[in-house]
Amino acid sequence: MKLYQRNSILLFASLLIICVLLCACKKQPKTEALHSIPLDIEKTQNIHDLNLIKEVEIISLDNQDVLIGNIDKVLYFNKLIYIMDQSAKNSVYIFNENGSFVRAISNYGRAANEYIQLSDIFIDSVDSTLNIVSRIDKKLFVYNITGEHQREVRKLPKSFVSVTKKDGFFAAYMGNFAEDAKQPYILWTMDKDFKLQHSYFEIPQIMKRSMPGGGSVFSNYKDTCYFIMPMDFNVYSIQENNIEVVYTFNLGGNEFPQDAKDQLYDEAERRKLTNRYITRFYHFQETENHLIVQFLYKGEYLLGVYNKRNKQSKVASLNPYNKEYFFSFGNIVGFDEHTIYSVIDASRLKKFWNGQDAYNNYELDYPQQIKNLREKFEIVNEEGNPFLIMYSID
Repeated sequence: MKLYQRNSILLFASLLIICVLLCACKKQPKTEALHSIPLDIEKTQNIHDLNLIKEVEIISLDNQDVLIGNIDKVLYFNKLIYIMDQSAKNSVYIFNENGSFVRAISNYGRAANEYIQLSDIFIDSVDSTLNIVSRIDKKLFVYNITGEHQREVRKLPKSFVSVTKKDGFFAAYMGNFAEDAKQPYILWTMDKDFKLQHSYFEIPQIMKRSMPGGGSVFSNYKDTCYFIMPMDFNVYSIQENNIEVVYTFNLGGNEFPQDAKDQLYDEAERRKLTNRYITRFYHFQETENHLIVQFLYKGEYLLGVYNKRNKQSKVASLNPYNKEYFFSFGNIVGFDEHTIYSVIDASRLKKFWNGQDAYNNYELDYPQQIKNLREKFEIVNEEGNPFLIMYSID
């Protein structure tokens, strides 16, 4: 099974995503952005020319004891790597920073200490806990940071798809699962006891019970928790009692046009529009010196990068890495304020390790980089787990 992010969204899902922008929200946050950032897609640059990436580490994830199905999310904390395999095996795998397998959490079932549908994981750095969200049964499983002991199972008030914790309160994302017709909101905040506090962004009727996949709606930088959602190119900061727009991105006419509503119900026209325009951000991350967004444009994943020091913005293509080693950039599965996480299928990396494939002679163009790759890995099992790439960012 391939382990990369899907390069297209089902047309049905696309229709539902698009409706977010076309439907009004009853509860609106403050909308005066601190920064309006232009992104010129016509001037795309090689990501390795932006001085964004400082160092690169490639990690072979041990496949002697466990075989991962899909990698849907990656977290790194306290020298441990957490892999969420939501879509294939409904499990969380923990490795050390060298790629050695530590343990798996695979508690699928209907017992009190089991989950029905793994939907998200997050780290509570204050309590040093690993937290697992199960949507259908409305549970939050709290483990010690190594995943060895399940400390408690907490009941969530709604079927949340994603949850994060910040400064003593929780933010939670419903996707498009309304549950209660009287409170059909996308974003909620809760106190430390999971009592619902505030809600934002009404779910349009046509979108209910259908949710766009991929990416992450929450991110953190220092003391700030951020939120993004489909068909909205703003970045919101979440406080306990309020949210507000802090950044907005101007895509220069490449956003899905608001006046195209009448064309949404024609499949052929809808296909043209969703292939031509940007419909969402998949990730947003702030770092010490940059703001980064990931989006899909004409079948290619790109990064919008804003440099906070010189106040310049660039659009970056995910070109192969060719400094110490040579391999494709990989498929992005996560960000934090220090790192971009991507994965390369083992069978794909084996071609670089071999130095060639049916169409390319990598060793001819990058002899030292291929030599370094072979020295780092004596063997590459093309049927093994994917390789994790950790790009340290400025």
